[in-house]
Amino acid sequence: MSKIIQNTKDSVRFHTHMGYNMVGEFHKCGYKFQRWYHMVWMEKHIGKHEEEQAEVKPFPEALETIRNKYNIQ
Repeated sequence: MSKIIQNTKDSVRFHTHMGYNMVGEFHKCGYKFQRWYHMVWMEKHIGKHEEEQAEVKPFPEALETIRNKYNIQ
């Protein structure tokens, strides 16, 4: 097995273990250190995808919520 493929497989295995799913693969699209590399795109859903989503909070409001939750001044 070539080093190109092994590096990509190691990365995919690690990210899959962390809950990511591969959604795309690009072959020999990056070149560095006299070597071609594959690249993959992976995704991980970090919240539920409901039909009706809550409104996005403005950053100052979200920051205040975090400060209150963790007792940060």
